[in-house]
Amino acid sequence: MDMAMCLKCDQWVSHAQPWISRPRLIWPSPELISKITLFGTLFVPIGNKGSLNENLQWRISFSVAEKVLIYSFSHTQLLCYALLKILLKEIVNEKEELKDLLCSYFLKTVMFWMSEENEISVWRPDNIIPCFMACLKRLIYCIEYSTLLHYFIPDNNLFYLRFNNKQKNTLINFLKQSRQKGIQIFSSSQTLHDYRRFQCATTRSVCEINLYKVIGSLTQYFYTSCFNTNSSVLLFTLLSHCKSELSRCIFKHSLTSSYQQMPCTLLNVNNLNNKQQYKLYKHDLSQLLVGVHSDAVSGWLILASFFYGHNNYLASIDIINYTLSKCAAESSLSQITIKQTKTLKLMSLLKKLPSAYIRFYKFRLNSVIPIELKSPHIFEPLIPISSIPFAHFLRFLCCYHLHDFKSSRYCISKLKKKVSEDSHSKEQKVGAFIYNFILLGIAFEMLGETDLARKYFRIAEQNDPNGFTSAALRLRQFC
Repeated sequence: MDMAMCLKCDQWVSHAQPWISRPRLIWPSPELISKITLFGTLFVPIGNKGSLNENLQWRISFSVAEKVLIYSFSHTQLLCYALLKILLKEIVNEKEELKDLLCSYFLKTVMFWMSEENEISVWRPDNIIPCFMACLKRLIYCIEYSTLLHYFIPDNNLFYLRFNNKQKNTLINFLKQSRQKGIQIFSSSQTLHDYRRFQCATTRSVCEINLYKVIGSLTQYFYTSCFNTNSSVLLFTLLSHCKSELSRCIFKHSLTSSYQQMPCTLLNVNNLNNKQQYKLYKHDLSQLLVGVHSDAVSGWLILASFFYGHNNYLASIDIINYTLSKCAAESSLSQITIKQTKTLKLMSLLKKLPSAYIRFYKFRLNSVIPIELKSPHIFEPLIPISSIPFAHFLRFLCCYHLHDFKSSRYCISKLKKKVSEDSHSKEQKVGAFIYNFILLGIAFEMLGETDLARKYFRIAEQNDPNGFTSAALRLRQFC
């Protein structure tokens, strides 16, 4: 808490008189302005630094008026202000060369100006990310032109001689890079680095069910899905010979991989009441939670896709970020030798090794895959999609529906870079290669960039002469 000696003036100072009647949209209201002026102002014994009369000067303080204005903020305005303060304290000030160049008062001033210049309807909970980005954009603009006018006395420029050229350029570049990252910039903050952490609890673990019942249901599943009879025979054989560590690990891996796909192969059930929908949700979630143990990537991404399909975008992004962080360790894990595996549990190693592909079965009927990937006129029985491109695409979808378009652009750039790298890989599967470009096409189509969307759909179509994917159909819609 900041405390300072001051003198109270019951009158509204003449320097701030124009503030009362200047043109504005809605905020602050005439009633709020009248209330503020009745409080008067304060005088604080703080002089202008560098002035010959610094010890004799007093500063006009509008702290009471500012507090009243902040109390009038909507929830979204308060959150934007809080995000700006977190950005300053935990991200900007962590850079030694940027420390103390900005202060909270500057952020408060930006918020006041933005609130006065915009309609109240803009500050909606579903619009919080664009609002925050707009405030950050205004701050960058003010720094670029070394102009931040005092809210009550605009003749006073708070940024006059505030920065030298080096400081200004460094600060502008850093804030612009932060803005390009979108809301992802807060992943490095102490307060919000885990704000997307989620908890998934089920009333009963599927692992507690009698193992033979699990195998029985899996057998029925194998017969009715794309797996053949040999798959169920393999599981029974492994279960019967689970005396060795290897056979036990293969069985566990097969089991978790199967649970990973079970919700994906079930047909969409329509006309369910709320209770039935909730039971189906918990059932599918329990299956997918077992499936995440199959490897380091595919199970988690299918779970992220499941949350996306239920509009839980923040949980989905949290899982995607966690998955991508595990992918970063792929190169070191892939170098583990057979000798080194003796010191590691095989199942533990399988969990850490990323899978290069995600396999969605009965593509059009799949209840887990994002709706943007489905095509009502194409039946795709089995499509392997590259894991990392799908992760970037899924994160793009989440950011897009959160109206975080800066983060959406960032995700597309990461997707485009990864697709370019995979295009030169000899190990890339044809189906995954085609779908990489379909993912790009869908993303650009959603952003309204039809030329780029058409370009990537055409590349996908040219590599799919037999028409196994929806590339040709998606391309025709632009004709």
